[in-house]
Amino acid sequence: MPRNLRQGAWLAACVLVLIPVISSTMYAGPITAYRCGGSIFMGPQTYAMCTDADGTAIATVTGNHLGTRVDLNPSGAYFNAAGASYAETVMFLAPPGGYYINLTFEITGTLYRSNPSVPVPTVAFSWCPKGNGCVESDNWNSVTEGWAISGVQETHTLLSSVHFFQTGVSYDWTFTLFNFSNGSYAGPAGTSYANFLGSAIITDAEVTDQFGNPIQGVVYSTSSGFPLPFDLDGALFVPEPSTLLLLPAGALLLLAAGKRRPGRG
Repeated sequence: MPRNLRQGAWLAACVLVLIPVISSTMYAGPITAYRCGGSIFMGPQTYAMCTDADGTAIATVTGNHLGTRVDLNPSGAYFNAAGASYAETVMFLAPPGGYYINLTFEITGTLYRSNPSVPVPTVAFSWCPKGNGCVESDNWNSVTEGWAISGVQETHTLLSSVHFFQTGVSYDWTFTLFNFSNGSYAGPAGTSYANFLGSAIITDAEVTDQFGNPIQGVVYSTSSGFPLPFDLDGALFVPEPSTLLLLPAGALLLLAAGKRRPGRG
């Protein structure tokens, strides 16, 4: 192979290798965090945080897998909370028009108290699909309403509303699990907890037209450069459009290297 062609091929290979490296600087793969007694912020609206005023509070974030646990041993006034949030900016690229999307969430956890006089922490969950202060959102202010307080793990399903997303528009998706207890307590000593560290949040997605018919050929990108950590009803993920501009570089280098300079063999 001529020397200039070998150099061009080598440069093209370097460009292709750098593409995932550049993407990873925007988002370091699945986010993982574990925190108690403070906060870890890993980007806009993506965090694990907790307070630990009276008991134990834990928050975890692993990709779209959110987990919280709050333990109480109340004596007098108390406030204890753990929050975990995952966020991503999503843009649909094709086909033209728009999409109607609803998500299915599964919440897994365990509630326990040593006697009926001890309060049990409240667990809340929300999906904010369009940013802008979460004006349009799905909120479950008490996920555990109707659950047995038995120390036995349960799994319940939550179905979101149907939301419209337009092609070519960026949307900030934020998912938050919040586990908290506040107020005052007086009475027999006891303990309680809400353990939701095993919560698997997003399990299914439907992408349809306005009549509820499945849409084929859906393509989307994310600001992180990584696909959503769940299947968006078979939609195809591509890197962010700005990243795609790097792809032709390798071909251009090869083309330039293929031109022989006068007097060179």
